[in-house]
Amino acid sequence: MTELTFLREAAKVQEVVAATPLREFAVPHLIVDDILPDELVAQINENWPEYTEGFFAEVPGNHILQLYRRDYGRMAESRLRFWRAFNETLWPAIASAAAEALAGPALEVFGGLYREHLSLDMPLTLMQADPTYPGHWMHTHFYHCPHWAFTMLLYIDPEDTHSQGTALHRLLPRGEPDEAKTSYLTEDLDWRVEVAMETFHWKDPNRPDRLYYEKVADYKANRLFVFQDGPLALHSVPFDNPDHTPNPARADDGGRHARRRILRSHVKVHHDPFYEKHSALLRERLEPERYMRLMAPNPVLSAEDERYRNVVIRPFYKERLEAYARAAKRAQDKNRRARPRKLWDRVIGRPQAARGKFMAQLVERIP
Repeated sequence: MTELTFLREAAKVQEVVAATPLREFAVPHLIVDDILPDELVAQINENWPEYTEGFFAEVPGNHILQLYRRDYGRMAESRLRFWRAFNETLWPAIASAAAEALAGPALEVFGGLYREHLSLDMPLTLMQADPTYPGHWMHTHFYHCPHWAFTMLLYIDPEDTHSQGTALHRLLPRGEPDEAKTSYLTEDLDWRVEVAMETFHWKDPNRPDRLYYEKVADYKANRLFVFQDGPLALHSVPFDNPDHTPNPARADDGGRHARRRILRSHVKVHHDPFYEKHSALLRERLEPERYMRLMAPNPVLSAEDERYRNVVIRPFYKERLEAYARAAKRAQDKNRRARPRKLWDRVIGRPQAARGKFMAQLVERIP
């Protein structure tokens, strides 16, 4: 496909995404089926690079290839033209449409930073699993990247019949397990802060009050899955088996039907203005490297580290959870497009204008 063809497809994709309602379960998210024409899905798979063209292991059994604007790895020349045009024309259009679709909740979380400082945090990433991939633990991105706005996953392999999709996990309210669809409530806020801050200990068997309900966006070719990142955006790839071993059928036919090919991007509000804004709200500066070190799984903390977590990071989590609760409420408003738009227009702009602004930023800021 030529760049001109991709531009025509971009306009269609943006309208399809704009017409798709947000879903509320756990965190605001979007599922769009048949987002691309079948011919383009076929071409993506025909042009899919070999492992030897720059893939590397991200987690056991799962490999990624990152397509930088000026560095397409060791990609064969026969595929390079296709991926350059896709990466620099169609993919930013999909990302800008997702940005506009999530703009309501994002306004509550990031304010004007969302309009002015949006970009891809990592380049378009091609993901592919091998037959040893069993699944992936429940996790968030917030403990290392609190400025990420949303994550995009485009499932792309029509021959895949074994791969698992992506599960969202809703933290159940204490005492009212079926009353809320979202993980973000202001009730029991200190408890939610405690849960969110315990990186990779969200499912503590010694804490029976931490219960989750999950829904899976099944792996289906040509399905776009976008979810808002945040402190309780808990997600996973369900394991094939209870003992976390891979399904032996994944190896059939050379693994052809379990490759779990995905196009992925993480979209961020730029970290500099984000950290500046939140440092001004706290007793001390919120320092990115210190934050990531102290929120890593099982950190060894000094007395000073404990103090900083309590007087800086804990209030930051509490304020963020309150903001994400407002975002969840915005996503639940079924008539949000019909409401008075004065604040929306002032901060975000009318939908097509906002989408164009996001598109311009995402094209300009391709890594």
